[in-house]
Amino acid sequence: MHGNKPTLSVIVPAFNEERRIKPFLLDLKKFKEKNGFIKEIIVVDDGSTDATLSILNEFMGAIRIISYKPNKGKGNAVKTGILGAKGAFVCFMDADGATPASQLTAMFQALQGNDVVVGNRKTEKARVIARQPLYRLFLSWGFNATVALLFNFNVTDVLCGFKGMHAPLAKQIAKEMQSNRWVFDVEIIARARMKGAKIGVIPIEWSHVKGSKMRIGLNTVRIFLDLLELRRALKRKSQFT
Repeated sequence: MHGNKPTLSVIVPAFNEERRIKPFLLDLKKFKEKNGFIKEIIVVDDGSTDATLSILNEFMGAIRIISYKPNKGKGNAVKTGILGAKGAFVCFMDADGATPASQLTAMFQALQGNDVVVGNRKTEKARVIARQPLYRLFLSWGFNATVALLFNFNVTDVLCGFKGMHAPLAKQIAKEMQSNRWVFDVEIIARARMKGAKIGVIPIEWSHVKGSKMRIGLNTVRIFLDLLELRRALKRKSQFT
């Protein structure tokens, strides 16, 4: 696409992804070369302590690299990428390649008619190639149920790591965000709703990839406490009940 037609900035937050990120970046690079609507690929190295940054440097010229230390959390990495993006639309994807680059076409099309677009692995039309282990499915169910209860969401797959927004709205939300880690997805959707944004959902192709940073126990308790704190913070300036 050329001229005044809108373009999409793709943001990939990465923390200690030396074992998983290279095949995904090759996939993204090929997709960008064939699809003119992709403005740029921004990979945000969120304080990695392994060889992630040296792998990113192999793609110099094909991607934009933002790197900082120490690690600040996936939410902070996404926020940093959004604030640096140059496309009319922005979307973020997980560095493990769980969602393939081919899904960017549906994301771009859906953003033509929605302010925010959320990928969904749980609809009938979604294509899940490798399912999550049972314990992760249970955690995901519990998280989505808790979010629905606390925030009155009708988004059924809040944690899906494939989301897109119109850039002006995304930058506005990024400047307001307080969540740097696990609950940032919830905050993005909550703040978008508070601003009256139109939120669309698309079924996606998705595969579970081993190597999650999520740990049962302390993380689970922390996430629940973070959700309560986020609800309190947003309730002070919104209509949440």
